[in-house]
Amino acid sequence: MSFDNSSQAEKIKKVGIIGVPIGYGAGQKGSELGVTALRLSDIQGNLLVNRIAELGIEVKDYGDVEIVKPNYVVKDDENPKYLDEWLASYKNISKDVKKILRDDAFPVILGGDHSVALGTVSAVASFYRAQEKEIGLIWLDAHAD
Repeated sequence: MSFDNSSQAEKIKKVGIIGVPIGYGAGQKGSELGVTALRLSDIQGNLLVNRIAELGIEVKDYGDVEIVKPNYVVKDDENPKYLDEWLASYKNISKDVKKILRDDAFPVILGGDHSVALGTVSAVASFYRAQEKEIGLIWLDAHAD
């Protein structure tokens, strides 16, 4: 991964990083650990936060969203899995992403599994819809589908 000081990067003055360590939608356990791995990863000799700051962008790490943990083992035929927990977590995700936007920062969301889209994209869309603005989306995933 490389960062570029192009005109788009220069427009971003403030970044808010938030972790969403959730794995409800994944077929295998462990995707929720991606948040910590990304925060601790070495990107061209620096941690993610430091690397972004080197571009002259103010960076604030907002920590992790509170994820409601299931207290039971899911049944094989339960679909969707952990629906009540996901809906409660979704509200927390949406609230925390909107806080970053209210702070006038560009949200960088570190996830977990693909289910983070529901809370993150809807929060951004809702925030900008209220201002009668359109949104754009860059989605980096573990696979090309």
